[in-house]
Amino acid sequence: MKRIIALSLALLMLFSFAGCKKKDIDPATTAGKNGDRVNYNYNMADYVTLGTYKGMEIDKSSDLYKNYYNSYFENMVAQANAYNLVKEGKLAKNDTAMIEYVGKIDGKEFQGGTSEEEYALTLGSGSFIPGFEDALIGKEVGKTTVINIKFPDDYDQTTYYADDKDMKNGFNLKGKPVEFTVKVNSIRKMPEVNDETAKKLGFKDNAELVKSLEETTVENCITDTLINSKDFAVKTFPETEKKHYDDLYNEIYSAANQEATTYNAQYGTNVTADEMLYYMYGMTADNIKYYHQNSLKNEAIMYAIFDAEKLSYTEEEYNAFLSEIAANNSSSTTTVTLEQVKENYKTWQLEAMMINDVVMKFLAKAAVLK
Repeated sequence: MKRIIALSLALLMLFSFAGCKKKDIDPATTAGKNGDRVNYNYNMADYVTLGTYKGMEIDKSSDLYKNYYNSYFENMVAQANAYNLVKEGKLAKNDTAMIEYVGKIDGKEFQGGTSEEEYALTLGSGSFIPGFEDALIGKEVGKTTVINIKFPDDYDQTTYYADDKDMKNGFNLKGKPVEFTVKVNSIRKMPEVNDETAKKLGFKDNAELVKSLEETTVENCITDTLINSKDFAVKTFPETEKKHYDDLYNEIYSAANQEATTYNAQYGTNVTADEMLYYMYGMTADNIKYYHQNSLKNEAIMYAIFDAEKLSYTEEEYNAFLSEIAANNSSSTTTVTLEQVKENYKTWQLEAMMINDVVMKFLAKAAVLK
């Protein structure tokens, strides 16, 4: 059965598959035992105050539960591109329109103004320049429409005509009138949770899909409680473990800065590292710091519960878990192997992800659903 990765694990995995060093300690052989592991070789009671974690109550009617459940279903559909495509009717606000478009300035196509493939645009999202999305509302699926608008006066970006291959005659898009010819191919809709959808997502049937969604949702509700409850507190973060996340953030920001420098040199723009960071990951620097802080707190709590309950794992369980990570990083065109996971994730992440998984299964089994 295909398993969804819980939020606590997803936070830890975020931005991770990027090449790193071989490990000195193999988490597969330590079973997470304190003294022999990569992280938190301390008396965790000195660092973490644990509240009541056995028998945690999860309310299936709560907004928290519903939001996690719907979010993970939507993510699965997106990854599998298992949407329903409606090829008739008229576009309305909040519809996701599947479009192709050609942009022209002074009657000539310009670089960056034409879709290279079909684009999913949610009307009202503000993804495109003002006027573009509003102009599509009410338009019929299957039809082509022409939109005449202009770039905002503060749209400071240099571009080139499509036939200017050597990019010798750049011009700024500030306030420039632009004509877009747009073909509306379909409206993208979320499918129902049923047997047909389940099979598209890699499950045997609807019951298996729902079970996986519910298990993951429970784990995320538990994570939310652990992070936000005042009964669980990290007294202090060990410097070594804190440095893991500081280093990870610095690597991410450095990569964004390099991408921005390369992009600016190529297109004559002034994109900042922060803007590139958002473009690459859909998150601001503050968002990433917040996620990392939550990950660090969650990680310390996981290790504290792992030790308090004297939990462990086998080498076979460890390798099976990493095989799941490999499958989740694979796609229809790229297959990630178990060995690639071991080579490309940092050692501390591999151990932390495994211990997180063991503890979450323990907590989920003891949880009480209402």
